[in-house]
Amino acid sequence: MLLYDIIKHINFLEVIGNDKIEISSIEYDSRDVKKNSLFVAIKGLHSDGHDYIQQAIDNGAIAIIADNKDIFDNLKKNLKIILMLSESSVKSMALVSKIFYGDPAESMKVIGITGTNGKTTTTYLLKSILETAGKKVGVIGTIGCWIAGNFISSDKTTPESVKLFEIISAMKKESVEYLIMEVSSIALVLDRVYGLKYDVVVFTNFTQDHLDFHISFENYFKAKKLLFDDYAKSDGVAIYNIDDSYGEKIVEDFSGKKISYGFNESTYFGTINSLSFDGLKLLIKENNIVELESELIGKFNAYNILTSYAIAKSVGISDDLIIEGVKKIKTVPGRFNKIKSDQGFWCIVDYSHTPDSLQNAMVTIKQIMNSTSKLITVFGCGGDRDKSKRSIMGSIAKEFSDVVVVTSDNPRTEEPMAIIEDILLGINNRETTFVKTDRKEAIKEAISLAQKEDVVLVAGKGHESYQEIGNKKIHFDDLEIIQELLNRKN
Repeated sequence: MLLYDIIKHINFLEVIGNDKIEISSIEYDSRDVKKNSLFVAIKGLHSDGHDYIQQAIDNGAIAIIADNKDIFDNLKKNLKIILMLSESSVKSMALVSKIFYGDPAESMKVIGITGTNGKTTTTYLLKSILETAGKKVGVIGTIGCWIAGNFISSDKTTPESVKLFEIISAMKKESVEYLIMEVSSIALVLDRVYGLKYDVVVFTNFTQDHLDFHISFENYFKAKKLLFDDYAKSDGVAIYNIDDSYGEKIVEDFSGKKISYGFNESTYFGTINSLSFDGLKLLIKENNIVELESELIGKFNAYNILTSYAIAKSVGISDDLIIEGVKKIKTVPGRFNKIKSDQGFWCIVDYSHTPDSLQNAMVTIKQIMNSTSKLITVFGCGGDRDKSKRSIMGSIAKEFSDVVVVTSDNPRTEEPMAIIEDILLGINNRETTFVKTDRKEAIKEAISLAQKEDVVLVAGKGHESYQEIGNKKIHFDDLEIIQELLNRKN
């Protein structure tokens, strides 16, 4: 594509050089640059792309977008490349990518889901409902991306704008009609979804997470609210959890149609009929009463079903198709995945890595397990992330579990034992609390303590098939480890 045909639609502060050249790709990582690439220098969380402009040029970049005026002025001496000065490289990258890939989302119904917990399960439920209705669906989220039934992995909940528009372009080629996106608070602040407009925006809940990035609850909430204030279409639909204390606040400035759901009086008013290890039954009341059955477990999954029901109704899907679509979902990767041992105890793997999600998982188990049985919880906290939640999670684990085994999650560049010590600050009574730095040994300890009808909850990593130790990712899958240890126990 001619660079001219891209940049004529964007207001750059300054453009130097011949823009009548073909651009082969758009890159923000200098290592990915190839011949005739357009390189966008963006300042990230850990590095600044402006420091790698020369490497990008050496690798074949023919055009550069920068927002550092001093560096731009210095680059003017190199007349072999095209230079563009932007007020914001990140926003320019999004707009350039949108044009380069032909505005691929324009032909789709775009649904954006934000909130601390429940986003992934809601996307899986909604995907199943829409596919049951015969629609072609694309999903972008924490576990990865689905393009009309084909899965591709992704390392970010919401990718950088270049990758995002590339993925959406691939969806367009597959005639995707509905794009469902998990939209993270970090992505909103960092303008990764700049250039997109959402037909439906959704709020699941708001609890503590990512305070290492946002610093305060107020900033974290403002980030979530951006989806409703800046990225929703003015005639779009906002769907929100009325039971959450932030629910009505997040939609207060929204000008389109507002739809609420919850277990209090709302547009879609839910009542739980039954909860067990086999699943749940949920009644939803609007003009009539609809009963949904699911193999998913717990009240938090009842919320996820309510959310997906409200979204599906907002885009015109019938109750019968919603009921069928919900019933098809047997499990979601890393979300309350259960294994029953030959000895009669359950092992559950869940992604619960925030105080609220950990408490929800344990409360759910306590509600449906035998009152005389033990809940044994294995968990840790991630390194190089929000330290303030560690002692809180320790306190919650101790309050709702009979036995706690504190271990490593993804320690990254922190010392595993230092993270564990932070967790232990929240545990006053260390009786029935065990510490095993090695995660496999921690799971082994928990399983060795379990007896018939007990439950072992292994929390924090869920679908992840690796551990981040130092700067390396090492293969580690909680479900695999549990199965291996149970096989040995037999």
